[in-house]
Amino acid sequence: MQHSGNTQTGNTDLQFLLERALSDYRGTDTDISAVPLMGAEIAAALNADAVRIQLLDGQTSRSLYCSDPEYGGLADPVELQEVLSSSTVVTRRPQSGPGTTELCIAVVDCAGTSRMSLEIAAAETLPDEWLSAAAEILAELYRRELTDRLLQLQTLQHKRDSAVLAIHRAPDRISRLHTLVESASAVQHCRRLAVCERTAAGAWKLICLTGVRDFSDRAEAVRTLEQTAAGACLRSTTVEPGPPAQDNSEPVHRDCVAVAVPSASQPRTLALPLNSLRLKDCSAVLLAEFSAVHGDTPQSLRLLADHFTLAAAATAGARKAGSNRGRRRLHAVASILAAIGFLLLLTLLPADLTIEARGTLLPAAQMHVYAPEAGIITLVNADDADAVQNGQQIAELQCDELQLQLESVLGSLSAAEARLASLQSRRIARGDNNETLQQAMGDVAETTALVNGLRQQRQLLDQRLQRLQINAPASGTLIADDFRERFEGRPVERGQHLCRIAVTDGPWQLELEVNEADIGYLLAALHSGQAPPSVRFSADTDPAATATTTVSEVAAATSLNKSGQLVTRVTAGLQQVPEHTQRLGSGVSARIHCGRYPLGRVWFRQILDFISRNIFG
Repeated sequence: MQHSGNTQTGNTDLQFLLERALSDYRGTDTDISAVPLMGAEIAAALNADAVRIQLLDGQTSRSLYCSDPEYGGLADPVELQEVLSSSTVVTRRPQSGPGTTELCIAVVDCAGTSRMSLEIAAAETLPDEWLSAAAEILAELYRRELTDRLLQLQTLQHKRDSAVLAIHRAPDRISRLHTLVESASAVQHCRRLAVCERTAAGAWKLICLTGVRDFSDRAEAVRTLEQTAAGACLRSTTVEPGPPAQDNSEPVHRDCVAVAVPSASQPRTLALPLNSLRLKDCSAVLLAEFSAVHGDTPQSLRLLADHFTLAAAATAGARKAGSNRGRRRLHAVASILAAIGFLLLLTLLPADLTIEARGTLLPAAQMHVYAPEAGIITLVNADDADAVQNGQQIAELQCDELQLQLESVLGSLSAAEARLASLQSRRIARGDNNETLQQAMGDVAETTALVNGLRQQRQLLDQRLQRLQINAPASGTLIADDFRERFEGRPVERGQHLCRIAVTDGPWQLELEVNEADIGYLLAALHSGQAPPSVRFSADTDPAATATTTVSEVAAATSLNKSGQLVTRVTAGLQQVPEHTQRLGSGVSARIHCGRYPLGRVWFRQILDFISRNIFG
């Protein structure tokens, strides 16, 4: 936007005021215009008594901003018409009242036949150049807003058309429901959509939820959605009907009710019936959560719900074709143009690429326990998921071979010690010559060495027998599938893995399995030299609650998981485990961020990878 950025009066710089107004405009998520923000900046900078911005078209006027609606010194409609008929851009007239010297009015062309007026009542004398430049800036902001709104409407219409097409193409009812919640979420920018159905017993059950395929019926978030659906049907009231679906079917007027929430901090929720026109008569409800509901949101949701009903009716019975050859040609041309635009969008628009992974939540420190000897486990004192203390006995091993070796060594040691005692007593009692004495001393030394060797063997066997009592190497939780059933009374081999001890008091980590077809994107993100890829995960017990961490380690080799698929183990450490997920071995669903790619690559990466491997590879 090129204007006289250096046009100043006093300490007022239009370029500076414009930058502040645009900063406020980008920093808000509400549906607000940049024109009143610029007007407020001008009023504050000039310390004006009043500032008003109007859009003039013939004899009509529309106020876009007024700093003081009660101020009576601004121009009336007659005076504005006189200003419009004059050839000058800036008009001035004296203004009565304390601290005010004049009223300045600048009028510029805006859009089409409409013009924009800027009225400033201030004590400071404003140059004509500054006033005309300020009015031109406001007109340019308004023109750009009109263009942005047109593009937003076109984008929204394209998303609606794509969502309607996807709903009609869904092969069955469940797929159609999932398509509805995902498409409506993308079109309306809502936080979450859900579909609940009434069971034969009269209770409400969650069927599908945005972004979640598998969820637990016992999760608190699931129960809350089911209670919301039941409450919406009980307290439903008739609202103004929206327009019918854009097709040849009969007009459909469907309820769209705002559900009351306990506090203003919670998102607003809209409830729509899916298989009926009224909430009180329906058995399937669409719940949509928004941070802020815009004016066309109920109409768009009704449109998608209407097309869901039409698609269901088309699946159940024959649907009227009613289209001639000319219309098919027009549709073909429109489809080709839409496809070209869609391909350009897929090629040029960047998007975040995330890969899905499944895994478990486990402590980072885990100690493995192995069988110290070959034998039979005669006693098991702990089972899977039991808490154990450091040194606590968890199993006892019986090894008959060690016991026999110990008895043999004890027998040999007793005989050797008896012979040593006999040799020593005979050497003392007999007074033989030198040669006989030397021979006796040699026998004593030989027997002494034999006794010492047998004693060392006994000591080693005692140590090995002590290890037959298998103790926990650390305090934590025992992890082993069916530990008692697998090992109690069963033979084991030396070095056979028995169980793990997970140290629950230390740090935790996610152990994820990434499909071999997706690991290339993760490795590319790791080798890019940027920050470690982020991981957003949720526990299966509470899919609505999510947490974020980063990848800490990727296995160097590929392995087969329990399902026989090639996967790569990925570890993500956790500085602090959320309380709702701190459950040993909890299943988690994770999405790993692997950088930004073209939108087409993000959406159709599996198809593109298949083509690259099998056609161009």
